[in-house]
Formats: sequence, structure tokens, C-alpha cells
Amino acid sequence: MTILRQIGLLAVILLVVNASAEASDEKHAFWSEQRKGANGDGGKSPEDWFRSAGELGLQFVRLSAVTWQSAGRDFLLGNADDFTGIEPTDLKKLKQVLDIAQRHNVKIVLTMFSLPGARYRQSGISAGFDYRLWTDERFQNQALAFWRELAGQLKDHPAIVAYNPLNEPHPERKDGFESGNTEGFEEWLCKNRDTPADLNRFNHRVVEAVRQVDSQTPILLDCWFHAAPEGFGYLMPVKGERILYSFHFYTPWNYTTYRVNKERFSYPGAMPVGWSSETKRWTSADLRRCIRPVIEWAKRYNIPSEAIVVGEFGCDPALPLCGNDGRRQRIPK
Repeated sequence: MTILRQIGLLAVILLVVNASAEASDEKHAFWSEQRKGANGDGGKSPEDWFRSAGELGLQFVRLSAVTWQSAGRDFLLGNADDFTGIEPTDLKKLKQVLDIAQRHNVKIVLTMFSLPGARYRQSGISAGFDYRLWTDERFQNQALAFWRELAGQLKDHPAIVAYNPLNEPHPERKDGFESGNTEGFEEWLCKNRDTPADLNRFNHRVVEAVRQVDSQTPILLDCWFHAAPEGFGYLMPVKGERILYSFHFYTPWNYTTYRVNKERFSYPGAMPVGWSSETKRWTSADLRRCIRPVIEWAKRYNIPSEAIVVGEFGCDPALPLCGNDGRRQRIPK
């Protein structure tokens, strides 16, 4: 069994739910059973893209529009340096794509890769990580205003089944903390609690902002450390209904990422441990160990399995044994 299939099985374990659970509305009901989706941006021809997604059997797409051409500087935001309102032309384009998705029976989890003060570093505009959202209350308030306005515009759209306020938040990275390097993080978290750097505070506030205009649409929150599983160890649940939680899983990173792996490692066989030069033979037990913080967190806070979503997982299909037929292949642009 390939590592990709093992990861997929773990995702299934976390997403298995009680099929008899009743839901009070259609959007909430969508998450009352296991769902399978993919990440994407709709491609150059959304009509063709979503038609193919529907034919493939995808039930939802975690849609990112960060690379879409904007009438302003940043799509939807106008300008991530000073948000004053959603760009109308961009919003119209987004709604048109949502209409297309609905027509092909593909539901949408709308995710933002950029927010005011947190411009996506691969946008071609920002030279590196943008931490202003996590250091300046002004940008926090702008981010809340953005989501309040966007939720107000999209709350009745039938394609939307969840809002994902920010992809892979990482306020801790500014001070040197990341997955696999968390020594001293608890002290840092105590020091920064209830400040703009506190992701738990931000999650609470963004949920509150959305709920002021939209009480029905589920909200999907990523955890600390770029949504790494160990980030759940420091995540505080947000009170309220229709809250989902997400993690991303590309472990071991040095294996699953082609530009890092460069075909040096293959499965089964010795693989990297963290970012070191040390290698070991990985098994399904290792994968379960890496994902354990999510399971333990859900048990600790009595979070049902249907509220846990594996937002991203897998490995680069260009790597040997990661493609469907085991041969090297690349995803077409």
C-alpha cells in the first residue's frame, strides 16, 4: 500500500460519521456524512473544470481564488494593504463561478489565501511572509470586516457549504516556531494570549463576525503551524454550532514534496525524519502517530468526527509510486 493510500485511509477514519445524525439545515447536513473533495481554483475555463469535477464524482471543491485576475491589487480584497470594501467586479466573477459549480452539483468550501495584512507570499506581490495581520489590530479589524461583508453576500448561495477564513495560518512563524520546532511555544502562547498574534482569539472573532450576518453556513478553521496536525495541541475550540476544524497532512514533507525529494526517497524504504538528514523506514504506525494530536484533541473537547476535515493531504504525483499507476507523471497546468 502506498503512503498516499495510507494517508487517505487515515482521512477516512477521521471523517467517518453517524449517517443517522440529523441536521437542521442543508448546509450543515452536507457535513453529516463522509465527503470527498479536492483543492483547486476552477482553472482557466471554470465551466469545463467543474464539469470534469462533477463527472469525476467530486462532492466539493475547496476553492481558492487568490490567483484570479483582480480589478484591484488583490482579488476580492481590493488591496491587502488597506481594505475598504470588497471589489464589486471580483465579487461578481466569484458568484458566476459559484453558479457554475452549483450547475455541476459541486459544492464549495471557499478559502482565502490572503487577508488584509496577510498577503499570500506566492501571489507575486509579496516578497515573503506577511505578518501584519498578526501584529497590528488595524488589519485584524479589516479582516473581520472583509469576512462580515463576504458572508453577507454569499450566505444564500446554494453552492457554498463552508467558509475557510484563512488557509494555513502561522502567526507563530514570525518568532521561529513551526511544525517540528515547537520548544518554548507554550510560553510564547501565554505571552501573546489575547493579542493579534493569538490564532485562538482570531478564530473566535472571525466566527463572531460571520455569525453577525450568516447563522447557517459552517465555518472551517485551520489550526496552528500552517494547519499541521500538532497545531491541534494548542487550538481552542470556538463555541457555537456549525464549526468545523481542519488540518493538512504531507508527512513526511521531504518525501511527499517533489522539489525537496528530487526522487531521492521512495516508498517503501528509508525516508527523512523532519528536516534532518536522518532517515528511517516509515510505516502506517508512523503516520498514525503523526495524526494522533488531532484525535486526542477531538476526544479532549468532545468534538465529533464529522467536524474534522482533512483540508489537504497527499504527495506529489511526479514521485515514483505516488501516481495512480506507479509511474512518474505530472499534473497538467
